[in-house]
This record gives sequence, C-alpha cells and structure tokens, in this order.
Amino acid sequence: MGSEHTQSNGDCRRMSDRDLECVWVHAGLIASRICDMEFDCEHCPLDAALRQSFRGPHEDASGSRSDSAPELSSFESETSRFVVQKKILESFFHQLEQYSIREDRYYFRAHTWVQDGQQHIARIGVDDLAARLLPHANSIVFPSVRTRVQQGEYCTWLVGAAGTIAFVSPVTGTIAQVNEDLYALPNLLRTSPYEKGWLLRIELEKFGVDMRRLLPRISASARYRKDIERLRRRILLYSNVDSLPAGVTLLDGGRYVENVESLLGPRKYIELISILFHP
Repeated sequence: MGSEHTQSNGDCRRMSDRDLECVWVHAGLIASRICDMEFDCEHCPLDAALRQSFRGPHEDASGSRSDSAPELSSFESETSRFVVQKKILESFFHQLEQYSIREDRYYFRAHTWVQDGQQHIARIGVDDLAARLLPHANSIVFPSVRTRVQQGEYCTWLVGAAGTIAFVSPVTGTIAQVNEDLYALPNLLRTSPYEKGWLLRIELEKFGVDMRRLLPRISASARYRKDIERLRRRILLYSNVDSLPAGVTLLDGGRYVENVESLLGPRKYIELISILFHP
C-alpha cells in the first residue's frame, strides 16, 4: 500500500523505506503495518476495501463514475487531509491541556511568573503553558543588567527562524541578573520553564502593588483554561474561514506534517499564539 496519489509505483521503488508509507496509515484510519504488496496499491485488497468505504455519491457498485463525479483520488485526498488536520489539532490542544502550574509562584496574565516575591530579589520566567506553545528558538535577547522594567513591560525576546515572541515582566524593578545559560541553550525555555529556563532576577520595587495584578495557582489555572479555548477558537477560525492552502497537510513527496506549526505555517503560527503573551 503506497501513496499512489502523490507518486507512481516506479517512483516508490526509488525512494527509501522510510518514505514508503501507506496513505491510510497517515490518515489515521489504520494502525502502522508492513506492506506485503510491495506498495502496489492497484492490487491491494485493503486499499480496495478502504476505497469502497469512501465511495462518492456518484459511484455505483462496480466502481464506475459518471462524468460529472469528482475523481476518487481527489475525494480520498480531501478526506485524508481533513482527518489528518483534525488529528493534529486534537493532539495539539490535548498537549496544551496537560500544562502544570507551580504553587510557589505568582502568575501574570501574559504567562510569566515570579518566585520569591517576599525577597529583595525575585526570579521570573515563563509558565508551562507558554513553554508548550513556543516554537524552536535560535537565540534569546535580554535587556542590560541594571535596566529598570515595569510590570507588564516587555523584558525578553525569543528569536526564531519565522519570527520573535516577546515576554513581559510580571513585576516592577531593576534587572539584577539574566540567565546566561539561555544564550547557548534558548530552548531551555521550552524544556525547563520553571527551573533551568528562568529568565531574569529582578530587584523588586513595589511587590505589594504588583500583587494586585498577579494570580495564585488556582486563579491562574482558571484563566489558562480560558486562554486555551480562546486560542482554539482563533486557530479554528483561521483554518475554517481563510482555509488552509491546498496540500497544506502534505510536504513534498506526499509526507504528512506532524504539528500545528507546520500545518498553519511558522509565521502564522507565531502570529496566532502571540495573543497569549500580550500584556
């Protein structure tokens, strides 16, 4: 069983074993399996059975179509595209819903946190929900030490190939230290947001005032659930209204994309998720 809709059988034989994958596996309709037909889709009984289950309204029992009916391969392609897109989005939001929140932090609405707020110098960073959203980063930019920042003011910039995401400070004060480990390993923000991926240490000026706009764990969790739903509506609205480009769930050679960033396009993905980081 091969991807006959994107390449001929001859082309299949010239590709590596990794590229010889069944279109029905990609669509999520069957589990991964080894093809015993040498990717000869035309003579594959399973492929024929699945074609039958997706027969269009103008196709009779013999498999023939009227001139006005769309080609079966086009129907299958659209069905597979829809199934794959749906599975990617479901997996994406399921992963977001597994976010964690630490009890020893206070949280700002733009998904940053502050720890040790009762001390003169406090550590700040991004929360786990933000970490699950962030794309791969190439570098990170900090303001200079001794720079003063206000609560809700941008204080760190994560730079990727498709764009930049800015994070705001949850407190007001003067920057005492930056996490220099992030210069070499900016993706620690994604893998260890509460520990190794912290951003800055800030000398606090008016934490009592800042507290009025900070959230404890329970309140933050309630807000984050609303943020996930807001992002869900935004992504689905873009997908349904603007419509995804033809073939968006496929890469060259018929390989399916694996995540929402690839599904939407890296630049559009950053644009859509950035609403959660606005002060």
